Amino acid sequence: MPHDPEKFVGAWRLVDWRIEYADGAVTRPFGEGAHGYIVYSASGIMTASIAKACRATFGIANARNASAG
Repeated sequence: MPHDPEKFVGAWRLVDWRIEYADGAVTRPFGEGAHGYIVYSASGIMTASIAKACRATFGIANARNASAG
């Protein structure tokens, strides 16, 4: 089904991420309360960020300064 790309331009907040199977089973890959955003630009670029609700805070302001371990 064709869609109008202009209708997707902007930032969208994740409300729920679940997979519903034909047998009625439901899974949530990032657990209950996952949060995130997806952003679409008019030029066709897309980016997304999704995390578990219980994800620990990174701990430092700049990820480039993080240690490998």
